[in-house]
This record gives sequence, structure tokens and C-alpha cells, in this order.
Amino acid sequence: MRALHHLIAIAAVFLFVVGVKSVVPTTGANADAAPSASVNVLQLQADAKALPELKMHDMTFALD
Repeated sequence: MRALHHLIAIAAVFLFVVGVKSVVPTTGANADAAPSASVNVLQLQADAKALPELKMHDMTFALD
């Protein structure tokens, strides 16, 4: 009886794997899928200096 249960479990796992492979196709990874991005540090620093300053009323130590 135990052998029958093992056989049924193996068959169930096999059918599950076959079902998953049919639903989710597996393809090889492509190294060129994402283009490389470069950062212009000088432009980034120039843009950061041109940002408006945020005026904030700090009430951190105003405890009455």
C-alpha cells in the first residue's frame, strides 16, 4: 500500500511539473535585454543647484 502512495505522489509531482512548464515557458536569459545607462555627473550637479529651496517651519524643539 505504501508503494502505491509513493507512485501516486511521484505521478502527481510529475504532472505538476509538466503543467507548470506548459503554462510558464522557460527561455534563456539575454544579456542585452536592458540597455546600459550612463549618468552625467556634471549635469546632475548643475540641476541640483537649480532646485528651489523648501521653506519649512521647524517646530522640533517647540514644546510648551
